[in-house]
Amino acid sequence: MPIMSSLRRSSKTWVVKGLLFLLGMTFVVWGVGGYLDQKANEPVVRVNEFAVSQQEFARLYDADFDRLRQMTNGQIDKKMAEALGLKQQVLSNLINRYLLLSVTRQLGMSVPLSYLQQRISGEVIFHSKGRFDPERYQQVLRQSHLTAQEYESGLTSDLAVDQLRRLANVVVATPQLLLENNYLMEQEQRRADRISLDPTALLAAIQVNDEQLEQFRSSHSTQFMTPVRFKVRYVLLDAASMRQGVSVSDAEMEEYYTEHEDSYRRRESRHVRHILARSEEKLKQIQSRLAAGESFESVAKTASEDTTAAQGGDLGWLSTGVMVPEFDQAAFALPKGEVSQPVKSSYGYHLIRIDDIRPAETTPLAQVREEIRQTLLEQKAQEAVYNHSIKLEDRLAGGGDLASIAHDFQLKEQSSDWLSDQQGQEEAAAVEQSPKFLEMARTTAVGQMSPLFELPNNRFVALQVVERQEARLPELAEIRDRVTSSFKMDAAQRQARTLLEEAVKALQQNQPWQQVVTMHPAFQADQTPLLRDGSHPDGTGDVTMNPEMMRLLFKLTLEKPLHPTPINDGTRLVLLRLATIQKADVAAMTEPQRRELSQRLAITQGEEQSAAWLQTWRKQAKIEFNSQLLEHL
Repeated sequence: MPIMSSLRRSSKTWVVKGLLFLLGMTFVVWGVGGYLDQKANEPVVRVNEFAVSQQEFARLYDADFDRLRQMTNGQIDKKMAEALGLKQQVLSNLINRYLLLSVTRQLGMSVPLSYLQQRISGEVIFHSKGRFDPERYQQVLRQSHLTAQEYESGLTSDLAVDQLRRLANVVVATPQLLLENNYLMEQEQRRADRISLDPTALLAAIQVNDEQLEQFRSSHSTQFMTPVRFKVRYVLLDAASMRQGVSVSDAEMEEYYTEHEDSYRRRESRHVRHILARSEEKLKQIQSRLAAGESFESVAKTASEDTTAAQGGDLGWLSTGVMVPEFDQAAFALPKGEVSQPVKSSYGYHLIRIDDIRPAETTPLAQVREEIRQTLLEQKAQEAVYNHSIKLEDRLAGGGDLASIAHDFQLKEQSSDWLSDQQGQEEAAAVEQSPKFLEMARTTAVGQMSPLFELPNNRFVALQVVERQEARLPELAEIRDRVTSSFKMDAAQRQARTLLEEAVKALQQNQPWQQVVTMHPAFQADQTPLLRDGSHPDGTGDVTMNPEMMRLLFKLTLEKPLHPTPINDGTRLVLLRLATIQKADVAAMTEPQRRELSQRLAITQGEEQSAAWLQTWRKQAKIEFNSQLLEHL
C-alpha cells in the first residue's frame, strides 16, 4: 500500500505521530529501534498477498513496549517483555490485521464514499475555526509526507477492516434457552456470612524487643537491603545539542520547495451535493420533484438513499480521485450551481450539484518558508547527531577524560545526584531515568568511561561513574522504625490468620455462629444477600466482595457451606460461609432485563463468533514466516 511506504519514509515526523494517534489508525509510526540489519528488505511474515516488513514490525513492537513500560512505571525491560510474549503478540496482531484486509478484498467489500468523507471531515486535526478546512487538511498531509490519495487509501482500508470486524460480530438471535439459563445464574441470590479481621487492630498489643528485631532484620535482609547507588557525569548528544551548530540558507529552502512542489500544490476542489436513488423508478420520482421546483436540499433530505440525506446530500469539499470515476468525471465537468444528468455507478443513480468551486493553486514559498526552515533544521540536526556519534565513539575508544571530550564536541558536561535502578527518582532528569542509562551506570566501574550507547529518539550518551555505594544491610539503629513496623505487621497478620483458623474449627465443631463471632473483640461480622456480580438484589449498594471472594462464594454448597481457610481480602482476612441460596424465577424477568441480558449475550456470542471466523480464515490463508529473521528481531 502506498500509504504504508509513505509512513515508513516519514516515521520520525511529529505530525505523523500526532495525526495517526488522533485518528486511531491501526498502523503505527513510532521509532524503528535497533532491529534492522543487512537483510532489511526481507519481510518478517507474508499473509496472502501482503508482506509485513521489518520496519513495520519494529514500529509496532516499540509502540507496544513503550505502552507496557508506561503501564508498569518503567519496571519492564526488553528481556521481561520477551518473557511475557510481546513479540508473539505483536506478530499475531499484524497477521490478523492483514488477514482481515485480505478477506475484505476477497469479499469485494467497499466503504461508502460519503462515509469516508464524513470521517475525514470529522477529524479535529483537520479543523480550523471549528470546522473542516481543506487548506489545513492539505497542510497536515504535506507535513506528514502524504498525498491525499495515499492517506485516503489507507483510511479506506482501515474502515473496511473495521466493517468486517463488525459484520463478523453480528449475531442473528440469542437462543431462548441460553438467555434463560444466564438469567437464572445471574439472578440467583446468595447470603454470605462473613467474619472479618483487620490485622492493624492487633498492632497495639504486640510487644517487641531488640533481639527479636535483630533476628527479623537478618531473616528479612532482602527487604531492608539498600540498593546499589551511583553518581555519574555524562554528555548527551541529541538533536537539541546540535541545533545551534546548523543553519539553513535561502537556496536550500528554495531547493526543498522545488523538489517538493507537488506537496504545496492544492488541487481544484468542489463543494458537492448529491441525491442517490437505488432504482430508475425512484430516480424518476426525484427528477419530477426537482422539475416541479422543490429545492435540491429538501428533496435530498426526504428521498436520497445515501447517508448524507440528513445533511441535504452535502458531501463537503472534494478533490478529484476521491469518488468513483463516473461520479468524479461528472462532478468536475459541471458548472457551478447546475444539476447533472443521472450518473450511474455501482451505488445506483446520482444527481449531482456543485455549490462552489475552489480553483487549483500553489502555496507560495513565502507562506511556507518557516515551515521548510524548521524541517531542514531538524533534518540537519539529526544528521549531525549521527555524524558526531561516529566521531564520538572513535574518540571514546582512544581514551580521554569526559571534560575534554565535552569541550571538543561542544557538549554540556552534566552531573547526576545519587541514582539507583531499583527505585523511582522523580527528581532526576528524564535521560537519567532511562533503563539503559541506569544499566550502563550500574555496570561501569568507578572512574571508568562507558562506551557510547544509544537511547530512544536518536540520543547518544557517554558516562563516567564518579562515586558508587554497594548494596548493604543497614544496622538496626539506622532502620529501627522500619524494622519495628514490619515486624509488628508480620506478627499481626500471622496472629489474625491463627484467630480466624480457630474460628473455622469452632464452626466445623458445630458451635453457634453468634458464639464464634464473639471469640475476639476485633472480629467484625456481617450478613449480606448478593447476586453473582457482587451487587445487592434490590439494586442498591456497591460491590461488597472482590471477584475472587465472589467466585469462592458461588462455589460453596449448602452441604459444604464453610470455606476451609481464611481469605485474604486486601487489608483484611475473612472467614466466609454460605448461609442461604434463593433460586431465581424466569417468569420474573422483566422486558428491560431481557433486552439488557440479550444485548450482553449478543456481544459475548459475537466475540466468540468473530474469533471462530478469524481462526477459520487463518487456516485457509497462506502465511509464511521468516523464522530465521524473527529470531534476531
